[in-house]
Amino acid sequence: MQLLKNAKIDGTPAVLDLGSGYGGLAEKIMVWSNGMITMFLIDIPLNLTTAYAYLARIFGTDRVTLVSSKEQLEKIKLESGKFILVPTLLVPELKINFDIINNTHSFSEMDLPTVKYYLKTLVTPKTSYLIGTNVNIPRHVFAGHLEIMSCDFPVPKTHKLLTRFADGIQSRYVTSIYKQLNI
Repeated sequence: MQLLKNAKIDGTPAVLDLGSGYGGLAEKIMVWSNGMITMFLIDIPLNLTTAYAYLARIFGTDRVTLVSSKEQLEKIKLESGKFILVPTLLVPELKINFDIINNTHSFSEMDLPTVKYYLKTLVTPKTSYLIGTNVNIPRHVFAGHLEIMSCDFPVPKTHKLLTRFADGIQSRYVTSIYKQLNI
């Protein structure tokens, strides 16, 4: 978690896994950080329900919160070792400055306006790092949708590309790490 050490953070770090699936990466990030972060997961309700069951079995129900309302979200505080699961419907109500935002594979599956929305809404000048592993060689999937290449994402001008590398041998995915300009 070298990125956490390099980030400008006041208090408990807030890390976001956008398009978190069942929670496997969030689990690993929490373990790697030695429980010093608040881990947020954003996904569709079905995936968050699965993530809740998965993470609560490993970490206990007292460390995992499945948010179901705006009022509940407004009461969330950053606490080390906690998982906060937020459905996509409540993203507009999320008033957290994330220190690190990660997206693995799902931006490429979205349409460009949706990617723009998430980047504009969630990446702030206080976000130290934006990490994405998405396609470098697009395919037509989901009834003809052409995946969006990672180099075409409209990353805010407050962040610059630090590095981009292939995600494995002969992979059509690349990992891109963007750094906030003032770090």
